[in-house]
Amino acid sequence: MIIADRFFMACLLLAAAIGTTSGQGTKYEAELAQREGTLQVETSQTGYSGTGYVARFESDADKLTFRFSLGTRNSYDLYLGYAAPYGDKINIVEVNGNLAEVQFRNIANRFTEVLFGKVRLKEGQNTVVISKSWGWFLFDYIRIVVNTIPDTPFNLSDNLVSPAPADVALREYRYLLGRFGKKIHSGVQELKEAEWLNTNTGKYPALLGLDLINHTRNWNWFDKNNLVSEAATWYANRGLVAICWHWRDPLRTTDEFYTRQDHLRRLPDCRYLFQ
Repeated sequence: MIIADRFFMACLLLAAAIGTTSGQGTKYEAELAQREGTLQVETSQTGYSGTGYVARFESDADKLTFRFSLGTRNSYDLYLGYAAPYGDKINIVEVNGNLAEVQFRNIANRFTEVLFGKVRLKEGQNTVVISKSWGWFLFDYIRIVVNTIPDTPFNLSDNLVSPAPADVALREYRYLLGRFGKKIHSGVQELKEAEWLNTNTGKYPALLGLDLINHTRNWNWFDKNNLVSEAATWYANRGLVAICWHWRDPLRTTDEFYTRQDHLRRLPDCRYLFQ
């Protein structure tokens, strides 16, 4: 088994070859972008920008691609102009090959704008693609504005706070430190999700999360040794392991693991456990 580093970014989309530049940044109109599938330029919904908008993302093949060139690499705030008259929708935005799902809320059945967030765009050609997930919304434009807020500075030590860390902990920390700001290690919770990824992509994620949630129960269908075995095997194959514990109600009055401070039970030794 090969554990692969995977670089995922939650980024966004862009469009067209022609943009309008103003004090509000640069706007790229959807009606000028490349359309695939059943997408059509329409004008019946009032309040749009430019000469129209693109509707309605009904087919799985529907895709709207914005292409534009920039003179320098920089950070931008990415805004999306849209309308969602059929109700709140979630659809897919892809920026330079990196996918994210974006929620488009219905705001009074009119065209509006949502800030996707800060994205880093490269020198030369950039690509933003809008494609169907739930579908059924209207897309008007994308707008980029240079983000002048400096990145948060980091001053990370080469050493752990523990005065005598185990060698394996120190090696793993320095491995992660050397990739800080350069790579993102993708991960999943539970081995079956990692196997699904490998089956469908040919790669395993770098990080496997496991949970001790059933450790305090003696259910006959649950083998407590499996989690330890899965963690050891994953680590032996150069994978990263994260173990959490959703502690089920220790009083065993329920099998819940969430706590609520307004429901306290006093144990004989006066400790409080939250249900």
